[in-house]
Amino acid sequence: MKINFKWYRCADGYEIRELPNYEGPQIISRSDRMEICRPLDSHSAILRIISEIETFDNYIKFVSIYGLLTHRTKPESVKIISSFSKNISEMIEAYDQKKFNLIESYFNQSKVCKINLKLDTSLASTYLLAEPENLLQAIWIQFGVMVILNQGQEKCALCQKWFAVGLGTGRRKMRRNIKKSFCCGAHARRLEYITRGKY
Repeated sequence: MKINFKWYRCADGYEIRELPNYEGPQIISRSDRMEICRPLDSHSAILRIISEIETFDNYIKFVSIYGLLTHRTKPESVKIISSFSKNISEMIEAYDQKKFNLIESYFNQSKVCKINLKLDTSLASTYLLAEPENLLQAIWIQFGVMVILNQGQEKCALCQKWFAVGLGTGRRKMRRNIKKSFCCGAHARRLEYITRGKY
């Protein structure tokens, strides 16, 4: 499956404020200057990033890179990101523990998963093409693809960035006898160089 997803983020960043007629703190853009981004293309394991968010500072950092979850420009409740972070974290834990009945039940009942799907026959291989309407849907699709293809995520021992591994990612899962994983060969060589220099 291909996920065709273009999104927008504020070029001037975001801030958290209490707003009249809104319940609780809201994340708002600092200006109307929007720039195009492709969050799933730039990060193969964005669901792991959002699952670890716990503070207001990290909410701002996340949306500054990837944009708001549900709308390009409207204020977004901190509760939305907090709740989604908790939900996706629980689903990842269920996946790691192979609790597929729990995953199926939650995923199929989720109101955000009404997603446009179509067949794309324009290339040599035919793809099922998903076209999410917002970042929230896109991350749920990424999770669904992970479950279907039995993918995993590993964290680079050098840069600490999460990345997807397994079928369809172009990266093999880390073997059991290997203790460290790297997002690229350059980082593996860099850490080896740094480690050697300490002795």
